[in-house]
Amino acid sequence: MDTTTGDLLATQELGGDTSARAYWAGDTALVVDGDTLRLWSAGQGSGSDVSGDTESDQAGWATTKLGDATVSLRGDAIFAVAEVGAKYERIHADASRDAVTVPTEGAVPVAASGDTITWGTNKGVAYVTARDGSDSRDTVLAAPTDAASVSRWISGDTKHVYVVWSDGDTDTVAVHSLESGDAVSTHPLSADREAAATSTRDGAHVAYAGVLIDATTGAITETSHDIDGTVGERFLTTDPLTLVNPTGDATPLEGDSVTLVAMSPDGDLVVSTGDAIASLAPASADAGARTP
Repeated sequence: MDTTTGDLLATQELGGDTSARAYWAGDTALVVDGDTLRLWSAGQGSGSDVSGDTESDQAGWATTKLGDATVSLRGDAIFAVAEVGAKYERIHADASRDAVTVPTEGAVPVAASGDTITWGTNKGVAYVTARDGSDSRDTVLAAPTDAASVSRWISGDTKHVYVVWSDGDTDTVAVHSLESGDAVSTHPLSADREAAATSTRDGAHVAYAGVLIDATTGAITETSHDIDGTVGERFLTTDPLTLVNPTGDATPLEGDSVTLVAMSPDGDLVVSTGDAIASLAPASADAGARTP
């Protein structure tokens, strides 16, 4: 649905075994529908898919069968995982698929942007490759202590990789340079290290276990808010409903009958009022929405 006009752009019937929400990888939306992955991108428009369906009300959708594979989202990349650490395919918005060469046995994709993939290994070594596995280079990450080991690969960007180092009962979040392997910033971790990382739509900021990571500088900022998701380029906490900027500043959203849905490309908040949607302009560049 167009957030400006309210026009319906495309529909897609789903089966009974469907994920509760759509997920985003870059500019591609996806819904797991049983063993079928349904993808939508505004740039497709043809309505064709690998099954040959061309119904007009499904324009922009494409589908592909997953079989026994699972889906993994890393940055703007969608992976079909047939065997962890060994067999991966990258799925494109038009449902086409390309095999991805794993740079070393056991490596898993940690982050992806464009044609570049960052992989992690249990030895604390990051690999950066092209999408097809060519031009591989490895970077040994500098451990904070001699006894520390990587216990969690969080995410990454084109210049950094984010990990958790564990040394006994001590966990530390670290942002490492992919060029040198040195730590750009570190922060003690008191939350569950298995927490999921959440990225803004542009990938410029990541929330993880009580900290916010700036992909541009590698800086880590602590936050007291429990991040539940993202809306546009900001984070969202639902109890109470609050927008959290990447700097950690928070703006409560008020309105008993309003549910926050999304953020339009120009920064307006898209809300549901029950039987309609509305677009609300933020009060300022650093604030949330006006009270509905």
